[in-house]
Amino acid sequence: MVTIHRISIRGVSIEYDERGNTSKDPLIFIHGSASDYRTWEAQMDVFAQKYHVFAYSRRAHYPNPYVAYLPDYSIKVERDDLASLIQSLTLKPVHLVGWSYGAFIAAMVAKDYSQLVRSLVLAEPPILSFLTANPSTAQLYTDFTAKISMVSEALRAGNYREAVQNFIDAVIGAGAFERTPPEQQKRMLENAKTFFELTSPQRDPFNCSDAMAIDAQTLLVSGEKSALFLQKITSELANCLRKKESVTIKNASHAMHSQNALEYNRAVLGFLERQ
Repeated sequence: MVTIHRISIRGVSIEYDERGNTSKDPLIFIHGSASDYRTWEAQMDVFAQKYHVFAYSRRAHYPNPYVAYLPDYSIKVERDDLASLIQSLTLKPVHLVGWSYGAFIAAMVAKDYSQLVRSLVLAEPPILSFLTANPSTAQLYTDFTAKISMVSEALRAGNYREAVQNFIDAVIGAGAFERTPPEQQKRMLENAKTFFELTSPQRDPFNCSDAMAIDAQTLLVSGEKSALFLQKITSELANCLRKKESVTIKNASHAMHSQNALEYNRAVLGFLERQ
């Protein structure tokens, strides 16, 4: 059964989907860019059989009211939002399952609010500072940011469809947006204004020592067909984490939780059962 709630935290309205028995261990899904809590629809009922599950839409993402990002916005804002959500819901230490930018947020919470986190699942967090820190991957960062600059240009022109298309193609590959089912395209467009969040090494620094500070047991999830820059970031992150496992989802790229939900669910649930 789908139950949508609304809560006010840190001055913004947050809507979330809650399922499962409240006596079970809590688990929170954190979505990535150009998406919202609906991205986890292939996970919610499956995971609710064993966990008390939540999937929330981050600030300004559908169906929350859009509130413009302030000039000093950084991932720390989202980190504190998630920590406040856990505390406001009075949950015991939670399993955090993050995808893309949501995985980066989850890692930040695990580092800075360790008492709130029981375990961590990170699917290709865009921690771009891992690319700039290594001369062998610096060109990957340059190539990616050149593509992302087109996202900003389209946003300034008010062309949201072009902005989303440029972003999805930059992250997944040329033509990826046009191959996306129409309903998913619609959802991405409903979140187009939130591209202000896009991370950068300068605004959202995170290095190997930050990763080493994470105490939670962590599962790193990769897509077999994911872009090289994401594979390199995940590899560098794996080298720095102290307590980690890794899994690659076959026949999937960055959106592995929807592209191969069966294998993704099996891998993540298997990891969680050992925590």
